[in-house]
This record gives sequence, C-alpha cells and structure tokens, in this order.
Amino acid sequence: MTSSREVLAGKAVVVGFDASDESTAATTWAAREAEARGRPLVVVRAFEWQWPPMPVPTPAAVSVLPDDGGQVRSAVQAQLDRGVAEIRRANPGVDVGAVVTDGHPALALATVADEIDAELVVIGASGAGAVERALLGSTASELVRTTHRPAVVVRGTARRSAAERVVVGIDGTPTSRRAMGFALDFAARHGYRVGVVHAWTDSLLDPVLEPVLSGPGGEGGLRATADALVSSQLADWRDRYPEVPVDRLEPEGRPADVLLAQAEDAALLVVGSHGRGPVRRAVLGSVSHQVLQRAGCPVAVLRELDNSGRP
Repeated sequence: MTSSREVLAGKAVVVGFDASDESTAATTWAAREAEARGRPLVVVRAFEWQWPPMPVPTPAAVSVLPDDGGQVRSAVQAQLDRGVAEIRRANPGVDVGAVVTDGHPALALATVADEIDAELVVIGASGAGAVERALLGSTASELVRTTHRPAVVVRGTARRSAAERVVVGIDGTPTSRRAMGFALDFAARHGYRVGVVHAWTDSLLDPVLEPVLSGPGGEGGLRATADALVSSQLADWRDRYPEVPVDRLEPEGRPADVLLAQAEDAALLVVGSHGRGPVRRAVLGSVSHQVLQRAGCPVAVLRELDNSGRP
C-alpha cells in the first residue's frame, strides 16, 4: 500500500474514510476534485483503540479476546485497502495514497493535512451511526471547527450537479473574501458559473462597520458600507478569474435560508465561518452551522485566520 508521503510530490486532497455510505460519497467527490486540480488523493482511516476491549462473540461464548490493538489495526487496514482499490479502479488518472492512524478522526485528518500541506480536506457529513446520520456528524463538525484549511463536507451521494453553478455567501469580512476566492477558483476548474449571495446580516458585523450604526444613516448606512466592501472583494478576485461568469444576487431573507434556497441545485455551496473572540472562534458561525446541517449539496467552509495563518 502506498503511503501518503510516498505518493506526494506536492499538495494533495485529503479525505476521511470509514466505509460508511457518506464517507464513500466523500471519497468519490474528493477523487474527482483531486483529478480536476491535478493533485494526489490521500485517503485517511483513523481508529480509536480503547483498553480494555469490549466483549466480542466467539463460537463458544461471549468473551474478551486478547488484543493489543494489532488485530483491530489489521482489520481497519484491510477495510481501507478495499476502499482504496475501488477508488483506483474508478479514477485511474488519480494517484492515490492511504494512511491508517490512531486517534480521533477529526484530529487525525487535520494532522495528516498539516503534515503534507494539503490543499483541501474532505469528509462525509456523518458516519455510520443512526444519530450521526440524522445530524451533522461529530467528526465533520469537529473538523470544520478546527482546521485552517478549506474543508468540504459531502452529504448524500455526491452526485454531479446538472446546474453547473457554485453559490457563495459573502458579507464583506476577510473570511468571506477567502470564500469568494475559493468559489471562483473551483468554478474556473470545472467550467461553472458563480452565484454571489450578499448574505448581509447585522449579527455578522465587522468592527469597521460598527461606527456606521451609531452615525447618520443607521442601518441603511451600514448596508451601503457592507455593499461597498462586498463590491471591493468581488472586484479583487474578478481580476484573477475574469473568465468565470458571475451573478450577483441580493434576495431578501435570513442569510442561511437565502443561501440554502439558492444552492438547491448547486454543485457546491461556499461559506466563511468567523467569530469575534475566543468563545465564538471555538464554534461555527450560525450561518455556516445552519447550512452544514441542512444543505443537500456539498458545502465548503473557510475559517477565519489570524496573523499566523491559523484559525
């Protein structure tokens, strides 16, 4: 089995795999994206070994089988080998490596991504458990909260969208500028158009806008200032991606509801997640959390970075 370090000559797309339906969908999506980017794909299978082991059935009775973790690792490795073999058959043009590692899956994915300077991290929206299938899985939620790399959460079957459109929500903040750049870059690679949703909301104020609320014009002045910031951000990226068709949308409504409505038939929904202080940085922003919970298409989340490039 090729390791991630042997397969890489540069940045890669990293994807989490646990043999669940949604992780299989995530690997399908990640393999297509790796091919579009001309990057290798690194498939990561993490497991948490606990001692003492739980009782397991044997032919004679229910007993505890002695195991130092080696048997579990071997079983996990075999499962990963089968999954990687299928990925290679379906995507012969993609160089695929694999990693089995101990620890919490979200931390393992983030660690591998940092070690190899991954370009993108992909994960299924939930794992194999019934509770996780009903909500955003704990692993996906934790990964999106912690990694500073672009993270894509894939729900369902990762079907190709017939709309050939990317939707991005922006609000004039530095984080949404990252989201805009990611959306335009993704669209340029796939030949898509971009729908820019001005997700203006007074709960996502940047400190530079706060004086406007207390000054002449009140909320109307704030909206005008936010519009100017969004226009500036769009102009910055348009110089780099002039060939991508862009539709600027400003529908009324709550930002999350508007984004979800616009992205119903989209190939990808891109949002930024940012906070204002240590508590809010530790959790997802309300808009990004809602779209991750409810979107039917893959969702890319770009985190707020500090001066060191970390979330």
